[in-house]
Amino acid sequence: MIIEAIQCPAAANTLLPPVQQRVRRRLGNFALACGLVECSSQDLGALLTTGFLPILESGVGLAATSCPRPLASNECASIAKALGIDALLMRFDALSGVSFDVMFDAQQEWQSHCLAWRRPGMDMWLIPESDSGPFIHIDKRGLHPQDEAPFVGDLDRDLGIIRATVHPSFSGEL
Repeated sequence: MIIEAIQCPAAANTLLPPVQQRVRRRLGNFALACGLVECSSQDLGALLTTGFLPILESGVGLAATSCPRPLASNECASIAKALGIDALLMRFDALSGVSFDVMFDAQQEWQSHCLAWRRPGMDMWLIPESDSGPFIHIDKRGLHPQDEAPFVGDLDRDLGIIRATVHPSFSGEL
């Protein structure tokens, strides 16, 4: 697995806004739950302090923020485009929980307001907040847009959504 830390020329010259520990913890748990990274929580925590985690082997860069949309989107997209990888920006709000914005390398627009979805024994998915849009399957190989939903009906959809409001877990347990 190839993970490179982004090196900034000066501490005051960061591209993304600083991220709180509780937000970084959720992003780390998400990356581990998806299988995008395989390292200790301590090592992952150190990598996430840079604000952007490029996982070149999977072709995706992870970032997190507690800023409202569209803040941090341009910066995240700029880094991902420079590296030629997809961008996944996790947004954490203490009241509404976690949502995700995704920009594929070949596209110019963000797919916003995606929700983490998982059922026991299944891989992680990002599903649109509304009923339309691509469903994004996530595994150690990266992000894979799909036309078909991973759930059967509205109840299955609702039961699998992970907001990570109280607990920063993405295990998908009921």
